[in-house]
Amino acid sequence: MYPFTSICTTCRGFGKVIKDHCLTCKGAGVVDGMKYANVIIPAGVDSGDTIHVREAGNSGGRGAIPGSLYIKLRVASDPVFVRDGADVHVDKKISFTQAMLGGKIEVPTLDGKTEIKIPKGVQPGQVVVLRGKGLELPNQAGYFGDQHVRFKIHFPL
Repeated sequence: MYPFTSICTTCRGFGKVIKDHCLTCKGAGVVDGMKYANVIIPAGVDSGDTIHVREAGNSGGRGAIPGSLYIKLRVASDPVFVRDGADVHVDKKISFTQAMLGGKIEVPTLDGKTEIKIPKGVQPGQVVVLRGKGLELPNQAGYFGDQHVRFKIHFPL
C-alpha cells in the first residue's frame, strides 16, 4: 500500500464548487488517499533497481493523466545463498574422508536439491560451478547465472 492523490470527486479537480472552495479538497483539486497496486517484480532484480509503473502515481489534477509510481527495490539477504549479480554462492561442509576419496553429495540450489560429485583430493575452498543454476539474468529471459559450491572440509582433531 502506498500514498497517492486523486481527482476530487466533489469538485472534479477544479478546487471550487460554485463560488466557494470545495469542502472536500479545500480548493486544492485533489484529495489524499491510499491505494494498493499489484506489481510484477521481474526475475533477477537486485537492490537499487527501480520498477516503473505508469499512471499509478499522484493525480495529474484537473483531468490530467496520473503520474508514474517508481519503486526502489531492496533485496533481502538469504540464509543459504550469497548473491553476486546473477551468480549464487553456497558453502558445503564435507568430511575429511569425503575430501580425500571423493563421492557424491546433495547441495541446495534455487530449484531444490541436486547431487554433485566431490572430486578426489578436493582442497579446502575449492569450488565446483553448476552452470545455469543461478538467477535469471535481468532482461534476458532464459539466460541464467551460475551456482558456485565451495567446499568446507571438517578436519578431525
